[in-house]
Amino acid sequence: MNTALLCGSVYTGFLLPICWYDCTRLRIPNLLSGGSFASLLLLQLLRDPSPGLLLLAAGAAGPVLLLFLMHRLTGEGIGLGDIKLSASTGLLLPGITWIPALSAAALIGLITVLPLHIAGKINRKTRIPFAPFLGAGTILIWILSVTGYAPLSRWHI
Repeated sequence: MNTALLCGSVYTGFLLPICWYDCTRLRIPNLLSGGSFASLLLLQLLRDPSPGLLLLAAGAAGPVLLLFLMHRLTGEGIGLGDIKLSASTGLLLPGITWIPALSAAALIGLITVLPLHIAGKINRKTRIPFAPFLGAGTILIWILSVTGYAPLSRWHI
């Protein structure tokens, strides 16, 4: 089986209960985000051990550091569970392809939440689960990356 497809399937397999949990309880269990990270790390190392653990960890650290910075700057607008989940995004997507994934997640979230805000269904204090948006952005960019979408090639290191 294609390892890239296996990694995407594992990510999606963890993402479904993560999104359900985040939408119903506004939190992401460490067991699920940690399981996703550990599974993807193992699969990536089995797929191609040449980059090594350090390079894979660096790829996972990028989205974690960016979301943690946003967490600190926004007064905890981004939850710690989302930050931990973003480590799996960094492992699933090669190089810095996580940047377009986080951008897509933010755009999907905005397109979803803005009409609700305009309609008065939610306000600025409403807590909104981010895992579904992070997952959707990650899967969208992963699909484009796996299918060879040319503009994404410049994001690979």
